[in-house]
Amino acid sequence: MGMMRRIVTVAALVIDALAGSACSAQARPESHGEHWHWGDTPDAEARRAAMDAVHQAVTARDFAALDALELAYRGPAGTTISGSSLLEFYYEVLGYELRRSLETAPCEADGAAFLDAWSKRAPRSPAPIIAKAALLEQRGWCHRGPGHADSVKAEAWRPYHDNVAAALALLEKSEAIAAVDPHYYVGLIELYIAVGAPREAFMALLDAATARFPYHYEIYFAAYRYNQPQWYGSLAEIDALAQYMIDKTRASDGTSAYARFYWNVLYCRCTSDLQAVDGAIMIPAMAEWAKRYPVDWTYIHLAQLSCWAQDVDAARTYLSMLTINQTGAWTAKEWNRCRAVIGPSPEPFPSPPGGTGDSR
Repeated sequence: MGMMRRIVTVAALVIDALAGSACSAQARPESHGEHWHWGDTPDAEARRAAMDAVHQAVTARDFAALDALELAYRGPAGTTISGSSLLEFYYEVLGYELRRSLETAPCEADGAAFLDAWSKRAPRSPAPIIAKAALLEQRGWCHRGPGHADSVKAEAWRPYHDNVAAALALLEKSEAIAAVDPHYYVGLIELYIAVGAPREAFMALLDAATARFPYHYEIYFAAYRYNQPQWYGSLAEIDALAQYMIDKTRASDGTSAYARFYWNVLYCRCTSDLQAVDGAIMIPAMAEWAKRYPVDWTYIHLAQLSCWAQDVDAARTYLSMLTINQTGAWTAKEWNRCRAVIGPSPEPFPSPPGGTGDSR
């Protein structure tokens, strides 16, 4: 039995119990990638260029261009100078363009026709398959709504279950084509969360994903949500995942992945989960992150982590490393909080920010 066959078996075992599961009480959070602001750095320019290219290709219905971009972004050239994956921005823009139909018609995914046409034109392309599975899942959540399980209307559960099951079935039958793209596993992890897969099955999937793509950080970031206390985990399991990420990426990234993992936690505004941080691991991990990726994008995130931890010396150190004004990467509230941590000492960029706080 192949891995995907086992996945659908897991879904069948738990999907009927979802409506009554305490672990499913929290609905899937909205994407935080629909508004982007990263300041003016070479790293930010690369992100914007990638996202603009995807937008233009979708608008022009240029399937060949979309395939070429997907292939490039999952290759060696698909990372920015900060080590971030352009492939994730590819799927965020693609998903955003396709999900807009869910907002204009009640939970109707018009974008599916676009993806079906793309698959017909390029049947060996992984991107339209992965994107369609994500669209089906989003349609399920559209029916379900964002509330707690006990607030969901009884008639909403069936279309939710049906769409999630359809997404799993699509990925199952397409494994040979779609699993060459690491975002395939990100999508599966999201679906495992949606169906409440048992931990043993979830870890088997995570092991398979990281064995094939150990340096695709979005796999770990997606797995984090499974381990949140309001889903299926605990603070201890969050930190165990962060240390698992170190083990999988140590050969090239040392321990720096630990800091990147918890920056992602901070980025999603899940600050209560930062209680899981092990300071003895975090402090050298932050220093190693700065050493391995010595660019402004790194320094601003390390400054944000330092301010959260109220580490005055570290915050001042990382802010002093910035070469350009990066206050646009902060919300005014975050920036003022950090200024309060730093105190009255001179700061490189004390002017009020005008950004969104979305500096990923």
